[in-house]
Amino acid sequence: PDPSEIGSVVILTITSDDPTGPCDPVSDQIRITINKAPEGFAGIDKTICEGESVLIGDATTGGGTTSVTWTGGSGTFSPNTTTLNATYIPDASEVGTTVTLTITTNDPAGPCTAVSDQIDITIDQAPTVDAGIYAPVCIGDTVQLNGVVGGSATSGSWTGGVGVFIPDRNTLNARYIASSAEDGTNVLLTLTTNDPTGVCDAISDQSIIRVNSLPNPRLVGLDVAYQIDDPSVNLTGFPEPGNFSGPGIIGATFIPAVADTGTHTIRYTHTDGNGCTNY
Repeated sequence: PDPSEIGSVVILTITSDDPTGPCDPVSDQIRITINKAPEGFAGIDKTICEGESVLIGDATTGGGTTSVTWTGGSGTFSPNTTTLNATYIPDASEVGTTVTLTITTNDPAGPCTAVSDQIDITIDQAPTVDAGIYAPVCIGDTVQLNGVVGGSATSGSWTGGVGVFIPDRNTLNARYIASSAEDGTNVLLTLTTNDPTGVCDAISDQSIIRVNSLPNPRLVGLDVAYQIDDPSVNLTGFPEPGNFSGPGIIGATFIPAVADTGTHTIRYTHTDGNGCTNY
């Protein structure tokens, strides 16, 4: 048939030749119905991130097709498997794989058979990140970071703070040394995954580090002169400057020995309620 005859009825006539003798030629006709072949296009292959669904919005039909059915995958088609431009919701077991979905046309009336087409949906694994939880530290101490990334992420980087990351910000288990400007403050550190291969976006997690100040104890009564036969030297310490009375007073007695002639240096060390020690 000519392409212009598709979807129409063509009438063909057969006529006998003019036979010898008085008989006239005769004719007969046949009707040929040329049905349109069904057409179905599943759409262009797509890639999505874990937790996302995909609208198969570019699927099309043509020819003698009047309806379709979707098959394949272990997920769900919404609103159903007979919607041309359905939304596919992947199953958790399909994360990190490529799912092949098949669209099949209905078996149209007439001699034309149904046709099928396929689309591949790649489901990338999402990245994960954990910046960790850290106990308070004293200014001058080193904080051992233990960032963790997973999923499709293979690395990450630290941001925040004005201190120093050793060896660098791109090391998950870097050490952080707070700056003097962060003394007595809360430092917010953020760990961000690298932008993984595929369509999934980078993600971040945060952790707060409390940087406690060091105590500033005072020892009074220094530079005390005593005789070798003095029984003892009384010392008085104060946990913080200005605290020269009340329960903050810490007393001690230094008892010299005969061999203790000369000049001696005495150090008063104080550890506060945060566990920070200074002298």
